[in-house]
Amino acid sequence: MKIYHLERRQKLPITQDVAWAFFSNPANLAQLTPPDAAMEDESFERPKRIYAGMIQIFRVKLLGGLLSSRWVAEITHVEAPNAFVDEQKIGPFAFWHHRHSIIAVPGGVEIVDSAHYAMPGWVFGGLIHWLMVKKQLERLFQYRQKMLVEFFGEW
Repeated sequence: MKIYHLERRQKLPITQDVAWAFFSNPANLAQLTPPDAAMEDESFERPKRIYAGMIQIFRVKLLGGLLSSRWVAEITHVEAPNAFVDEQKIGPFAFWHHRHSIIAVPGGVEIVDSAHYAMPGWVFGGLIHWLMVKKQLERLFQYRQKMLVEFFGEW
């Protein structure tokens, strides 16, 4: 099974506390997801802050809307105000581990998204990754960076 890695870094002119308040509120995920990503929140609880052990449930559209899948993620680690990790328990990937880091730097923070993931054991998993999944993840993270600039300003 091939493990892929996607990392994005972005500096924002805000404090670590402001960044943590935003990123640790699960309701803000919708603001960072492209509207056409077709990701519906089906979670049973909606806490104001993430916590280790928190389960999030989403319905996601795959392959251009041809398929849908339930994505169950667990917040496995919380290191307030520095980082948290979400891991897929059930969903479209064979493996998904996403660390969100908030690093204080002079004049603001650096946001680091580091995702390690693997495609399901399909014969064509690598091809599907190359044709679609990699591009969709790139687009999702580009949208996230654009929205963060809109919310908090340019570095």
